Amino acid sequence: MKCVARGCTSLQTLVLNDLPALSDESVHALTTHCHNLKHISFLGGTSLSDDALKYLSLQSRKLQSIRIEGNASISDLALKTMGRACLELSYVSIVDCPKLTDHSLRALGACRNIRVLNVADCVRLSDSGVRHVIEGSSGSKLREVNLTNCVRVSDVTLLRLAQKCHRLTYASFCYCEHITDAGVELLGSLPSLVSLDLTGCNIGDHAISTLGQAQVNFKDLNIAECVQITDMGLQKFCTNCPNLESLDVSNCYNLTDAAVQTLAFCCRMLRTLRLAGCNQLTDKSLQSTSGGCHYLTEIDLSGCEKITDRSLTKYLRKGCRHLRLLTMLGCRGVTRFGAKKMQTKCAVVRYTAETPSMTTLEAFGIH
Repeated sequence: MKCVARGCTSLQTLVLNDLPALSDESVHALTTHCHNLKHISFLGGTSLSDDALKYLSLQSRKLQSIRIEGNASISDLALKTMGRACLELSYVSIVDCPKLTDHSLRALGACRNIRVLNVADCVRLSDSGVRHVIEGSSGSKLREVNLTNCVRVSDVTLLRLAQKCHRLTYASFCYCEHITDAGVELLGSLPSLVSLDLTGCNIGDHAISTLGQAQVNFKDLNIAECVQITDMGLQKFCTNCPNLESLDVSNCYNLTDAAVQTLAFCCRMLRTLRLAGCNQLTDKSLQSTSGGCHYLTEIDLSGCEKITDRSLTKYLRKGCRHLRLLTMLGCRGVTRFGAKKMQTKCAVVRYTAETPSMTTLEAFGIH
């Protein structure tokens, strides 16, 4: 690292991912000579400590983006130094760093230009910490917020986002169990919001119904594992979202063919559709999809046991000519013959008749 640092003093972008043995000393050597670093990534740098980020922050005050993931050592001390020294940060992705608390976000609140904030899996963060960023100098500039698995975050944060972050285009609140219909309804006031991930949240029909009625041009919605959602909620949403391109309703097991019929009629620009675990769906759903969603490139039917060969060969194969990925894991109604026939029209077909094991999922590249 010393040789790199001495020979590349004008270095601005540095990617040191998947180097678990990367040490604080190496980062110190780099930052001692490279004072123009603007973009740096330490994904998988599990051996780094607060000292490494302190060196980086104090020597690279022009830093604009930082990416860290899977580090159990980095604490609030490092982020406090970064918040004081690197005021031009615009991209902050610090994922799965369990020691971080609200004090870290309070420190980042001093930064003036944060556009992207990703603190997924930092489970100790709460509404109080997020408030410092939202109500700080960067609040009105935020474009993307990812609070996946920040289980202490609630509707209070959604209220603040709705009040302050009118340029927000993407938000993720996966598995934030304290987020409810009331909070999601507030997001409908964000005019630029096009992508929203609410996987595993405690929401129902009212939440997505009000989102559909809002003046928001949704392109991507993920409500997988939101088990309270029924046909009524999804139908109301789809009726007002003709430009929807991606929808994930995996494991929303109350949905029936009626919901998919409305979806196919109203959302004809759909490209990605994930219906895994919606075990009430039958061939009628694929008939509707094939008739309305001609631009579909990816569909997941895993666990839809009532789907049969008939809907694949008669409808999907003929109606969705752009299909590139078809996933049918645990589809007992589909035979190997049916799956093989789809391979002539679809580049990638993932199929098992029985519920797949972890080994099978890994073989298909599904995690």
